[in-house]
Amino acid sequence: MSIKKNIKEIEKKLNKGNINEALVSLLESIDIYPNNVQLRNLLGNLYFKLGDLEKGLSQFNYSLSINFDKNLAEFILDICLKEKKWSQARISLDLLIASSKRFDLFLIKARVLREQGLINDAKNIYADLLEKGCKDLSLFISYGYTLNRQGLFTEAVKIYNQGLSIHKEDPDLHFNIGITYGNLKEYDKAINYLGKESNKQKPISQLLTLANFQHKIRNFDAAEITINEAYEREPENPLVIFQKATLKMQSGNNREALKLLQQALTKKPNDNEINYHIGIIKLRLGQIQESIKYYDYRMLREKDKLDAEYLIAPDKLNVNDELLVMHEQGIGDQILATRVLSKLSEKVNKIMYLSTEKLYPYLKRNLKNIEVLNEVNFLKKNYPNHSLKINLLSCLKYINNPVEISRGMDNYRIDDLIKNEYLKKYKNDKKKIVGLSWFSKNEKIGDEKSYPLEIIKSLNISTSKFISLQYGDVKKDINKLKHENTIEIINDDELDYYNDIDKLSCLVSICDIVITCSNVTAHIAGSLGIKTFLVLPKLYGKIWYWYQNDDKYVWYPSVKIIEQDVDNDWQSCIQKINQLLKD
Repeated sequence: MSIKKNIKEIEKKLNKGNINEALVSLLESIDIYPNNVQLRNLLGNLYFKLGDLEKGLSQFNYSLSINFDKNLAEFILDICLKEKKWSQARISLDLLIASSKRFDLFLIKARVLREQGLINDAKNIYADLLEKGCKDLSLFISYGYTLNRQGLFTEAVKIYNQGLSIHKEDPDLHFNIGITYGNLKEYDKAINYLGKESNKQKPISQLLTLANFQHKIRNFDAAEITINEAYEREPENPLVIFQKATLKMQSGNNREALKLLQQALTKKPNDNEINYHIGIIKLRLGQIQESIKYYDYRMLREKDKLDAEYLIAPDKLNVNDELLVMHEQGIGDQILATRVLSKLSEKVNKIMYLSTEKLYPYLKRNLKNIEVLNEVNFLKKNYPNHSLKINLLSCLKYINNPVEISRGMDNYRIDDLIKNEYLKKYKNDKKKIVGLSWFSKNEKIGDEKSYPLEIIKSLNISTSKFISLQYGDVKKDINKLKHENTIEIINDDELDYYNDIDKLSCLVSICDIVITCSNVTAHIAGSLGIKTFLVLPKLYGKIWYWYQNDDKYVWYPSVKIIEQDVDNDWQSCIQKINQLLKD
């Protein structure tokens, strides 16, 4: 049979719906005529019908390698872009660029390179197009977006401004530069661009971003107006409902926020962000066991950032289980959650905890009925035998009244030899030692929960000496305080505050009082039973386990929460501490 008749027979089978017969005939024919373009295209289409995108693209690309067809190449490219098949997209894209030097193809190539992680190659294409005088709007938007993705916000602003010098009133450029200023935390500039009047109605995404930034600068009335505008336009949009809820959360209206999130959840039941935020609110409200099924979504929402796997916690534990608990989140979170972990030893056969290296000595000394493992010994994930692997915070699901249990725990022990060295070094007189820790490097909320060191000049603590318990570069802050207020803070230059948690805990242990923001110092001091004043912001920056102001709900009995009376008023915290010291 001739190739033409063969193809007609195959087409008849396809038209009659005899897919499997057609597939067999096509494969047999291609064995005989491997370079027939028509056969390859038929097979590519057939694989698409069968839902096998990879095989379909392979056939079309083979066809292009035999005979370039512009329409086919554009068809393949369109599919690859929609399906995010970046490597496959490069094949047809390079062929199209070879046949036509259209600038839009270079823009697409830059986007594909960006998505493949080849950022510098993408940036080179954008820069080359600019150098050649390209003034197309999409160039500036795409280039700026790429720089944003790389965290090069200042460079992105320059590109957007270059675009605005040509496309002065373009709303998309205003939107993008507004987001970039938000990334730079220059919220006033962000709001200026996002709020610009335009002939076009603002997209919902722009309104949501604008409301968020307005809230950041504490312009709550404006944020309320903006979010309500979005809500009036699209009251059933789960993203709008979600944003409205998060603004309520940030204002401390947790119960109102929860109602809105539950409304959003009915529209997007498996949404990572909605579920996670419901979990956070329930944790804030003390509904810890109930929260975990929602809070577990934390592993899905930031898979690349969180140092943890997504592990589904079963409804119940088995008495024969050998439990391998994986560390997650910050050092402070780990100290808090492992504190109650031993309670699970009554429910399972064995508990092993995989600790971060810098926390390992501290936990090894203090966790009872738990085999503490150092993660550096298991870099190849050659974990010991276990029947169930679970993430640390998910263990709270199985523990009744974890706060009460934590409050009843013995104080943690430290290395007495190191403690004695610090006592000789720093407690050589009758002065009280006040340990200070004043900032957090948390990328999202660190600025909000850090207090300015100079507020300690208002402390009414006589005959005392101050010791820094603060990790990071503190010399500038300490020297400034000494120069402006003649207050001296001791900083131990021999201690690695960030990595040597065991030695840091020994330094904390010699303190009579600790005054700290919400960082790891609060957890170390609390676990050691040191009298601690934990100063917290009124709105932004509070972590869920510090939301209960009633002393009996604080995880560590020696920690007293001191919250701002008014948003951003740290001086009110010092006034409260002075009153407590006086009493």
